[in-house]
Amino acid sequence: MRFFIKHKVLFCLFLLCLNPLFSLENTELESSFYIIPYTGSVSGKIGEYLYRTNGSLCSYLDWKETFIPLAGIKSGGKFNDFNYFISAFYKFPFKCGQMTDSDYDLSGNCFSFGQFPLHNDFKNYGLDFNFSYDFHSARFFTLSPVFQLSFRHYSFYSESGSGWILQNDNKKDVRFSHIEYMQQSYFLFTGLKAAFSYKKIDINLSFLASPLALNYSLDYHADDNSSSDNSYTSITKQITSFYSYLAAAEVKYKISENFSLLFESDFLIMLKSKGPTGLYENYYKEKCALFENPDNWNIIGQDSANSIFEAAFTIGCIFYLK
Repeated sequence: MRFFIKHKVLFCLFLLCLNPLFSLENTELESSFYIIPYTGSVSGKIGEYLYRTNGSLCSYLDWKETFIPLAGIKSGGKFNDFNYFISAFYKFPFKCGQMTDSDYDLSGNCFSFGQFPLHNDFKNYGLDFNFSYDFHSARFFTLSPVFQLSFRHYSFYSESGSGWILQNDNKKDVRFSHIEYMQQSYFLFTGLKAAFSYKKIDINLSFLASPLALNYSLDYHADDNSSSDNSYTSITKQITSFYSYLAAAEVKYKISENFSLLFESDFLIMLKSKGPTGLYENYYKEKCALFENPDNWNIIGQDSANSIFEAAFTIGCIFYLK
């Protein structure tokens, strides 16, 4: 599937640049500038997977964010058929959902399951740098190759949770200590945007794929029991190609020459990308025995994976400065 999408995107970009049906609409130099303050909400989930050296799953954490309020600003411009914009957004601290933590023994059976109330803290934000070039096939239709650099910073923490562990084939209800998670993702996107115009309405649809993405994450499991020291950390560093995709839909309604309303939806998808884990620090023996080697307190070189599905819905006001 990734092979098919990768080659289709590159092939379409190549044909677009050679196709004689597309020509520049304007010969005179034209430029414009705009500012868009916007607000909305975002929902989604982040999957965190840890594997043993034999490739079997040993832990899965599901971080769910539900209707987190956000605010942002986008500014950009147009110079003839060349377009650019810079966008930045911030997610407000909010009790945003729940996280579940499942651990698996060597036979693939779940032996530990916990549910945790989830919060995002003050470090959830994103940045986008977008460049495109318009090819006009008709007065109402434009097709554009797009290049975009994106950055996402996720930061969550959970309250102490409840769940169960399996002891001697019997489930035992327990309380779990809190967990903290941080993830930084860098994306290089490329793809196509199609624009349709009818009277006062403009519709933009885009689909982008990422030939290069960098991902760094840190997971800290705290031990709230002062009489023990069972806290531990896992660190993941990964480089992926064509595992991440970005789809967007925009509807603009023109109020006047200098003002429009913008309704936008964005969908960020990062498929599960299995790769080397940086390290596991301070795995305590009881858990380590079920994961790998009971005599190994620091497990290095195991595989891990991350996944993202995120949907944002926003409304903004476009102020044109010509």
